Amino acid sequence: MLAAGQIPPATASLPLYFHFDAVFQSSPLGRLGPRTATRALWHAWLASPDLTQLAGDASPPLAELPPMTRRRIDPLGRAALQTAFWAQGESLTGPVVFASRWGEIARSVSLLRQLAGGEPLSPTAFSLSVHNASSALYSIARGDQANYAAVSAGPCSAAAGVCEALGLLADGASQVLVVSVESSLPEPYQAFEAEPHPMRAWAALIEAATRSAWKLRRPQRQCRCRLRLALPRHCPRTSPPSRSSRARRPSSARATGTGVAMRELAAWPGRLWRIAATAIAFGCFGIGGLLLGVVVFPLLRLTVRSAERRGRWARALIGWVFRLFVRWMRFLGLITYEWRGIERLQRRGLLVLANHPTLIDVVFLIGHVPDALCVVKSTLANHPSTRGPVLASGYICNNSGADLLQACVDKLRAGGNLIIFPEGTRTRPGQPLKMQRGAAQIALRGGLAITPVHIRCEPLGLFKGQPWWQVAERPLHFSLEVADDLSPSPFLEAAGGEASLAARHLTEHLIQYFSPSTRHDTVPGSHASVAARNQGVADLGTPTGRPQP
Repeated sequence: MLAAGQIPPATASLPLYFHFDAVFQSSPLGRLGPRTATRALWHAWLASPDLTQLAGDASPPLAELPPMTRRRIDPLGRAALQTAFWAQGESLTGPVVFASRWGEIARSVSLLRQLAGGEPLSPTAFSLSVHNASSALYSIARGDQANYAAVSAGPCSAAAGVCEALGLLADGASQVLVVSVESSLPEPYQAFEAEPHPMRAWAALIEAATRSAWKLRRPQRQCRCRLRLALPRHCPRTSPPSRSSRARRPSSARATGTGVAMRELAAWPGRLWRIAATAIAFGCFGIGGLLLGVVVFPLLRLTVRSAERRGRWARALIGWVFRLFVRWMRFLGLITYEWRGIERLQRRGLLVLANHPTLIDVVFLIGHVPDALCVVKSTLANHPSTRGPVLASGYICNNSGADLLQACVDKLRAGGNLIIFPEGTRTRPGQPLKMQRGAAQIALRGGLAITPVHIRCEPLGLFKGQPWWQVAERPLHFSLEVADDLSPSPFLEAAGGEASLAARHLTEHLIQYFSPSTRHDTVPGSHASVAARNQGVADLGTPTGRPQP
């Protein structure tokens, strides 16, 4: 497994080098060449690396695919798929980056010759001639709907694939598979090639180098080495540091392992404080909820006769307490945050839908949405710290059965604001979003516009399955963006008035909008983000937010 470490800044001018402090695990690495066409040969190559052995025309067996599918794939595609299968194995699904300068150009040239000769074209050959054909076949073979990318950057394609993988890791992916495959140009284009390039392919899993990765994912069979990717002469150039400049560096810069250890040691005082501050913050939250349920809300029940006014006062008090709690966490140095478009929340009758990356998302929203109702888990109505606030505020439990949707619609039509997390629980990092259709059905049944709130947390913390004492290396920064309202009417029209079909399309649209790799430089539903190429399950929007039938 290739654990990506720090990349030193490039210097001067000559070849550009990417340096990784890497741990190679023998089983998930794949490489094809005349002397590395099997795993055993690849492991033997690692013991004595020789770059001259990494090129050749070995035809891989590709036993992972059915014979009928395997027969249609040319040698270049077989090489790419074989190394990908070897590298990823049975690991969890995740983003995959295929990098190739020319891709399936030999097949494209063959199709052009057939066109020139007036011959009929094979639909199968045409479908396999596109640049992302190998990635599509790999996705279908594994039944994987993760993010797949096909990269072409001329002679720098392999380096571009690694850079794309590092970007996906920075966006929160737990691991990324990088596959690089190249071959010579076919006739009559070989004259444009500076030097012949026999077929070669490699693939590797890349993970972000964290402290936990060193402790928990240390492979049994490994050899330490430094991976250096040198770009060809016609790429933009910077040079590696000279021997004299390396000699002038301090020992901490030369000994990367020592530098990492020192940085980890220096970060521990702040981390210990955040562990203690997290315990203080959530202790205050639990005690505060208990006091509200035992003291404040019983007094409110005795002094205010009207149930409607009592619920409104309780929700106002909870909103004030939640705003105070957010500021308390910021004062303790646990979080920072920023709002965009928060003025859109200062209205009545809002159906607020948000993604749910962390434990305190609901605290932000209830604290800033006036008179906010919320659909909550039924277990919160029985917990000692949350039972009082849930019952006093009139929050809607998700075990209300068939009456749940109509109750939500009635609350919204009465002028209340309703907050729903369509996922039903917190997002699991590295896994595709899964949303329930209930929120879309509420919007369609009531003819209500949706106010989307996209919540981002960097670095990710307080996520599903993470113990509270495992704090990040720095305070969490929350970015909460309130987008323009999204009308459900176009989805209903595109579905021919069929509410169930419209709800499914609207839910898929929300999945694509809230996917972690999607950028939101335009209104929800736009196609401006190429990073969203494979996160959604359907193509449902245009820049105006109107779905395609």
